[in-house]
Amino acid sequence: MNNSSVVVPSSSGGEPTESLPLNVSIQIIQAVLSSLVLICSLFGNVLVICVVMQSLRMRTVTNFLIVNMACADILYTLVSFPPLFVMIFNEYDWAMSRRGLGIFFCQVVNFGQYMLVPVSVLTLAAIAFDRFFAILMPLRRIINKRVFRCIVIVIWVTSAAVAAPLLYALQVTIDSNGGLTCNEKWAPLFDEKTAHRDYALVLFFIMFCLPISVMIALYSVICRHLWSIRPPGEMEQEESKNLIKRRNSRRSVVKMLITVVAVFIISWLPLQIANLIFFFQEVDISESLYFACEIFMRASCAFNPLVYAVFSENYRQGFKKVFARCCCSKIKAFVPQRAFSTSSSRQQTAPSLLRSDYALSRREGGKKSCREVKEEDQEEHQI
Repeated sequence: MNNSSVVVPSSSGGEPTESLPLNVSIQIIQAVLSSLVLICSLFGNVLVICVVMQSLRMRTVTNFLIVNMACADILYTLVSFPPLFVMIFNEYDWAMSRRGLGIFFCQVVNFGQYMLVPVSVLTLAAIAFDRFFAILMPLRRIINKRVFRCIVIVIWVTSAAVAAPLLYALQVTIDSNGGLTCNEKWAPLFDEKTAHRDYALVLFFIMFCLPISVMIALYSVICRHLWSIRPPGEMEQEESKNLIKRRNSRRSVVKMLITVVAVFIISWLPLQIANLIFFFQEVDISESLYFACEIFMRASCAFNPLVYAVFSENYRQGFKKVFARCCCSKIKAFVPQRAFSTSSSRQQTAPSLLRSDYALSRREGGKKSCREVKEEDQEEHQI
């Protein structure tokens, strides 16, 4: 899989190619658009983590995998947007002005991008396997929380191993003018002319095409099971209603997860195709088209929380609770407490009433959550 770096030159080791400065208005538009995607990505994924961690009902294997992907998206956002702003304002000289900055933009940025994208892909694949086992083998809890911990460790270790060759190839060196430059040198272990292309192609097929193909196959089987196989008609009416309700809930979850996978493919495929064309045809890509591919690729991190909010009632309610808690905190901070009161009813200020209502709703919600968790314990990991 390819993650482009704005300061890494071609594999020949020459200077970075600097294009003509963009028009100021275009730079401003690109910077504002990038900033909006950055804020939405960070805010949305932090919100997803808060929703899952604050609710007992949401603490399932599938949601923990979603949290793992949200953490990867947050880190990817923090790592990938600085070089994008460098590209927008054409500040390559500033990015390599000091050795610390050079190491960050040359090694940290590239290693982080090449590691964090496989984390998201492999997490999506793990979610697909979790749904497959939960729906087609509901009586066997194959992916439990102990297995989940092992899966997460394997995902991160595998992704780090995939990106490790870049730590060998990327080097911050001094050029002929005495300035710092980021060179990609694969010799002597690999062929200098073809190593970069071969590495990108291997990543594309192993970390993009293969997991996506597996996910498509798994979700095809799941959809056939949920939409084509009818429940038996000999059941009692109440049991049939419960079965239909459970099946509709599973369908909604599967629709949401398929949408997440589709958004990931649509967001990343244009840049992959552009890189493949560049490797085999050596066709120059216009700056506007390249920026569109770059920003669309990064926007996938911001799209996921929106998909959860659209398809999942639990996530919508969780988002509302988080916003309500933030609003209560702000009211508590800005509304002063009344020091003197002649009536006992006046001793409760607005924040305390809100806290009481919130505590009561939490107790009621906690009882309901425990009861629902017990009822759903034998059916599947509910989102």
